[in-house]
Amino acid sequence: MTSFLGDFLTRHLRNQRGAFSPFMFGLLMAIGIFSTLAMHWAKKDLIRIQEERAERVKAEAEDIAKAVEFTIMTETASTFGQDFNIDELRQHTGRSQGKTRGQQDIQLIARDSETVFDLTNQRIAIAATDDPLAQTELRDTPDAKGLARAAKDGLDPVIIVDTGAIRKNQVAKSVQRLEQMAEQVYQFYAANFRFPTESEYDQLQDALKIKDIWGNDFYYTYRNDEEALLEFTSPWNYTYPIKLTLKDE
Repeated sequence: MTSFLGDFLTRHLRNQRGAFSPFMFGLLMAIGIFSTLAMHWAKKDLIRIQEERAERVKAEAEDIAKAVEFTIMTETASTFGQDFNIDELRQHTGRSQGKTRGQQDIQLIARDSETVFDLTNQRIAIAATDDPLAQTELRDTPDAKGLARAAKDGLDPVIIVDTGAIRKNQVAKSVQRLEQMAEQVYQFYAANFRFPTESEYDQLQDALKIKDIWGNDFYYTYRNDEEALLEFTSPWNYTYPIKLTLKDE
C-alpha cells in the first residue's frame, strides 16, 4: 500500500508543469494541518509528562515530610534532639527514595522558630528541587518565616514541616489521656473514699493501659488519702501535672 501511494505521488508530481497545481496546494495544506496536529499532540504529551513528574516528585517530598513527623512522634529521651538525616528518613518511607527529578538527594533546611513547652522548635523545609538558585536561596534563608514563604508546589516542590505544631499535638493528646486516667483515679476514690496507693495505681494502670502519646505510663504520686499527683513528662523534659484532690483550695 505504501509503495502504491509513493508511486502515485511520484508519477503525479512528474506531470506537474508550470503553475502551482490544485494537487500541490492540497498536499501542502494537508502537510500543514498534520504538522499542526502533531505539534498539538506533542504539546499535550509534554504537559502530561510534566504533570506526572510533578506528582512523583511531590509524592517523594510528602513521604519525607511524613517521615519527619513520624520521627518526632516516636522520639524518646535518648533520641530527642538528633538532627534529621535524609538517609535515616528514607528508612521510614514505604516507597520514597528521597530524590529530586534529577536524582539528587532532597534537601533538608531547618531554622529555629517559636518556643513551645520550654523547647525551641524548628521549621524544616523539605526541598525537592534541582534548581541551583532555589537551593542557594533556601540555604541562605536566615529565619523560619522566610522558610515558610518558600513553600510551593509544582516540579520543584518545597514542603514545610513545623515541629512546634507536631509537639503541640503530642502534648494535647497526652493531656487528654492524662485526664482520662485522672477520671479513673477519681472513680477509685468514689468507690473507696480515698485515693489509691502507688501499688494500687500500678494495678489500675496495668488494667487500663492508658498511656501518653509516647507510649509511657503516667507518673503517679500518692500523698495521702485526700491528695495525689498524676503527670507525664515529654522526651524534652516538659512536665504536665494534674493535682488530684477533693479539697477546696
